[in-house]
Amino acid sequence: MKSLFIIFSFIAGIYLLNSCKVTYGFTDGTPACTECKTFSVTIFENSNPNAPVNYGQIFTEDLKDAILNRTKYQLVSENGDLQFDGKVTGYTISPVSIQNDENAAQNRLSISINVTHKNIVKDSLSFSQTFSRFADYPSDQDINSVQSLLLEEINQQITQDILNKLNSNW
Repeated sequence: MKSLFIIFSFIAGIYLLNSCKVTYGFTDGTPACTECKTFSVTIFENSNPNAPVNYGQIFTEDLKDAILNRTKYQLVSENGDLQFDGKVTGYTISPVSIQNDENAAQNRLSISINVTHKNIVKDSLSFSQTFSRFADYPSDQDINSVQSLLLEEINQQITQDILNKLNSNW
């Protein structure tokens, strides 16, 4: 009788374990518009006088590269299924990590970019949103000596935010 109870408990345990499962799912990374094939990017306007003169062009190229490298969409010069344009609206340097002597240990470069995305195939997926990111650097360094590295870091973060927004239905 004891062996029958052990066998029954074993079989019941297997059924119980089979019925318990956890499923994980992510919407990011899966294209929200499977019918879309192409994209186009208009050069981003640099409307902030503090930003480098060519920053709009730099960001435009970084966005194109991010979409080309991380999605299936093909770049066209104009009238893509997915269209992007926008402008640099914020470019500020501010002190952070104030010390006892009232000097900043670090400075922060903050950038805001307003992006307008038009989805020609599924208009409901179009959006207009401001994306903002920042990077800190030691205050004893001149912004001109670290600016290109900071722009690269911030652009990488903002383009990832744009791709996350593009590929999600949230």
